Amino acid sequence: MTSRQLPTDSRSYKGHSFYFHNTPSNEKQLLTKTIKQNGGVVLSAFSAQVTHVITIPKEIDSKNHIIQRAKSLNKPILSSQQLLEKHGLSVDLPVAVSTPAPATDKHHSFPATVIASNPPNITLLLPDYG
Repeated sequence: MTSRQLPTDSRSYKGHSFYFHNTPSNEKQLLTKTIKQNGGVVLSAFSAQVTHVITIPKEIDSKNHIIQRAKSLNKPILSSQQLLEKHGLSVDLPVAVSTPAPATDKHHSFPATVIASNPPNITLLLPDYG
């Protein structure tokens, strides 16, 4: 779907209702805030009141019943990335942090990898080779 299907005023969603389908929670949270700040409504269930469906790109042409129902009702289906770009927003992706093995480990050299978007205070439990 193209940006022609977004409301014409790039910063006003007044009178528009959005439904998120299979959208990552971090993108959904950011876009929900943006939509509400610009006068739109986010609905928790798909219904005839929905004016736009937001999903991930690979779902736009899927055979999923929500997507098919939206198409049969002529509801625009937008990718979450398209809407993020429209508002100049980005979502921080998880970062892989590699921590080397402790200096006392002379026999093994392996990294401990932790995935976290906001790395918490993590204590790594490594085997005692002493």
